[in-house]
Amino acid sequence: YTYTPTSGYSDGDQFYAVANNTSGTSQNSNTITVDATAPSAPAIAANTDGASVTGTAEAGSTVTLSLNNGGTTTTVDVIASANGTWEYVPVPTLADGVTITATATDAVGNTSSSSSTVTVDAQAPTNTATYTNASGDALSDGTTVEGTTEPGATVTVTMPNGDEYTTTADATTGAYSVTVSGTSTSDGDELIVSIEDAAGNT
Repeated sequence: YTYTPTSGYSDGDQFYAVANNTSGTSQNSNTITVDATAPSAPAIAANTDGASVTGTAEAGSTVTLSLNNGGTTTTVDVIASANGTWEYVPVPTLADGVTITATATDAVGNTSSSSSTVTVDAQAPTNTATYTNASGDALSDGTTVEGTTEPGATVTVTMPNGDEYTTTADATTGAYSVTVSGTSTSDGDELIVSIEDAAGNT
């Protein structure tokens, strides 16, 4: 059977049906609660390298991702788990610069507003590095390694003996400076400066 009300129900209203047979016996249905509230907009993890896209939404809702690549938009649906998390693993991986937005639709068809836009970062950060110390030659205690890279990236300086020193590049300029201590080297030894951005590109 189908019943169409003449006036709308409000969110949270409850109703049930009563069935009566010809002998006068009646039976109540289960109680139905009206859900007229759209889910909150889903959240997309701010940093992705295009290998996977993750986020949160109303538990059990259908998350529709809109993927815009140079003006061409495709959509894909994923289901939020019981704890509200979801993940999309594209094949092949998404290209650098693809923008992503999402909406969530609950079980009765209420659809949320759109999420904030996230842009795929699949480019490895650039890096310039120099070092200076008091003597101006061999790497030693007090050597300063400095340079510029992608703003906010993690910079790790690995010394020849395996010692590591880590810092975060300036969030605006990308400048960084690392001073090593307790480390001595011989002529010809090398240090390694590695960079990892927020999306995991190195």
